[in-house]
Formats: sequence, C-alpha cells, structure tokens
Amino acid sequence: MEPPTFDLTLLKGARFQCRPGCGLCCFTTPAVTSEERGALLHILPDLPLAEPSEGGGGGFARIASRDEGGACHLLERSRCRAHSARPFPCRSFPLHTSLERRVQVSLVLSCPGVELTQLTAWGAHAGPVDPPVGLAGEIGAVERELQRADLSERASQVSRTWERALRTFRRREPQQDLDHLVEEMVEHPPLPTEEDFPAVPPPPAAEGLELLPLSFDEEWKIVAWSEADEGWELLKLREEGGPGEPIGTYPPPDRLPRMDHAGTTLLRGYLSYVARRDRFLSQLLAEWLPQREYRLHEIASGTLRQLGAEVLARGMVLSMLRGQGTEQLGEHAVELGIRATDMDHLDQSTLGEQL
Repeated sequence: MEPPTFDLTLLKGARFQCRPGCGLCCFTTPAVTSEERGALLHILPDLPLAEPSEGGGGGFARIASRDEGGACHLLERSRCRAHSARPFPCRSFPLHTSLERRVQVSLVLSCPGVELTQLTAWGAHAGPVDPPVGLAGEIGAVERELQRADLSERASQVSRTWERALRTFRRREPQQDLDHLVEEMVEHPPLPTEEDFPAVPPPPAAEGLELLPLSFDEEWKIVAWSEADEGWELLKLREEGGPGEPIGTYPPPDRLPRMDHAGTTLLRGYLSYVARRDRFLSQLLAEWLPQREYRLHEIASGTLRQLGAEVLARGMVLSMLRGQGTEQLGEHAVELGIRATDMDHLDQSTLGEQL
C-alpha cells in the first residue's frame, strides 16, 4: 500500500535551528516502536520503558520520564544519550504530525528554535510562500515514518469518527458550512475581549508536576506553570526530577491588557495559524458533539479568544518575571506568551490522533 500523503503547507516560511542545552522537547514520554526499542536497549539495556498496558497508548511502549516532572531517562546534562537511535517523536520535533481528515504537519511554536516572525504572514490571506529552512531532517523523519507505519487501520478509525461527527453537524446545523467557518476564523480570528479575563489558569502543582504546562526560559531553562493562592507560580524543573524550584508567583491580569500594533499583529497571526491546523476543527467538533447549548461557531470563536487570553496572560507574567513593563504588551511579550502556550494547546483532545 502506498504511504499516505502529508500536507506541509503550515511549514511555509518556517525557520528553525535547534538550541543546544534547551531540552524542552525531552520533558515528555515519547512513543517507541518495536524496532526503535531494540536499538535503544542495545545502547542502554536498563532503559525504563512503560508498556502499552501501562499507558503507552496506540500499542506503543514509551520511554518513561523521571519522577516528579523530570525529563526523559535518555536526557543527561541536556544531551540525549541515544541521539542516533532516538524515536520518531524526537527525530521529528519541532514538527507536530496529526492524523485527522488527512495527515498534516505543523510547527510546535513553543520550541525556542522556531522563529515566530513568520506568524505575521499567516495573518494575511495567502500566508507565507517561502519554503521552510532548517527542517529537512525533521521532514525526512516524517516521510520515513509514514513509509514505515501501516496507518490504514488507524486512518479508517479516524475517518469513521469524522464521518459520524460530520453527519451529526449537518443534522444539527443544516444552514452552516464547516469550510466557511474555518475560513472565517483564519481570515478574521477573533481577538480576546474583557469577557475572556481572567484567563484560564494552569493546574495546581498538587495535581502533579508532569501535568503542568512548560516553557523554556533563557535563565531558568525549563519552567512549569501552576496555579497558586496568590497568582500563577513558576517552577524550575530539573531533568533528574524532584520538587520544582520556586521562581516566583505573579498575579495574572484580571482584565484585557493593552497591546501595541506589533503585538496585536503577531497575536492575530498566531490565532490564524492555529485555525489553519486540522486539529483546531477536530478539537471544536470533539467539544461540540456531547453538548447542545452552543453552536459550533460560538465554540470556535470562544476557543480562539480564550487561547488569545492565555497567550496575553502568560506573556504578561513572563514580562513581570523579567522586570519588564506591562502597561502595554508589545511583540516580544506576545511572543513569550505564544511560546508558553502553544505546546499546551496542541495536547488538547481531538477526533483524531497525533503520530
């Protein structure tokens, strides 16, 4: 069977250069195929693996992370101990490959090695046109994985789920058109309003450090976000795990922050980029199906406004961490907020699955 084609449109204009010593992508539990497992155990026979029955998902084992929010067991002094044999999720990062109505590849914008200047072009109708730079190896990893993996059964299951969702949508909202809805969100993404503040807080640390949103900071490296009594607490995580080191607790904005023109343009470009992801529509449908109170358009608008509010709130908190002014958020503050939010957003449940 021919491997499925995959859409690379959302990589246009991208520029990437891995940041040595970052390690953000290593605070996870990557899935491992049987072939990858053998190669990894040849290098590290004592590598701890979580079997599928223990939560690997999709029939794959996973490389276990260290306890209490620690990094993958392969990470040591911010370097991978089995870099030549690292599994597909690691070889393809910062690409996010999603199986929805098609296989689509987009960028994980939390990665500090990905430039965000191209987002402003996504706010325009046509989007950027230049080919991606610095991602040839990662794109090749996606291509090889699609050639290796037999996605026919998984794709059929996702396709059936989508067909059921689309039939329900046509029955419940016969006057609406999904393509038109997505086009509207892409061309005119709704920005957050006063009603969207305070923004949705991160989980409390008591729920487990491994569940907290993460971001990269030049000084503190891996930063976890948690809700605390006096605001949002930032914690420095260590690759070996253990209690997070408190960085500071900051009050998130309780009203819509002011933005300058450059900040507004960048936020609009980001929300337009999100709306172009197949996972966005898939997430909306997954949220819309079980309820009867809201129309899909209302959920779409509310989701983008809420995401924008989280970007601004986290950008303001990071600006406070750096001792920068917050009277008016500019492009840099919005960029900080995007990097602190996007990876968390990509983890939301959808009708499909991540490869």
